[in-house]
Amino acid sequence: MDSPASSSNTSSQLANQITKKYFLKSYLGSLILAVFAMFLFYWDEGDFSSLTYIIVSFILFPFAKLIFDVIIGFKLKEIIDNQTFVTHYAYQLIYIVYLLLFLFSLPIAPFGILFLIIRALYRWNKKRKEDK
Repeated sequence: MDSPASSSNTSSQLANQITKKYFLKSYLGSLILAVFAMFLFYWDEGDFSSLTYIIVSFILFPFAKLIFDVIIGFKLKEIIDNQTFVTHYAYQLIYIVYLLLFLFSLPIAPFGILFLIIRALYRWNKKRKEDK
């Protein structure tokens, strides 16, 4: 079993994976999902509200994905990468979760934004204490 110090260190390492590159990759994935959703919902119905929802989901998806990745996504990807064989079913599951996160990004994304704000405040406070 992991000691509390090692699990805290692991949590810190996982949270440090949230960088500018992470958000760029998330927005690229969001763009792909938005185009896919447009083909499914917008062109079939031509409803402007569905286009608005797709645009909002495109903007908010990286923040919704952030919550999933911090909770289990980074650990799951690390486990998959350490496997000697490729598990296509695991990647399919991850892509299905990403699609669901895209569709439900409006209610989930505020938690990701809140996580980023709390993390920034925590780091700012820690740096301020170290400077004293």
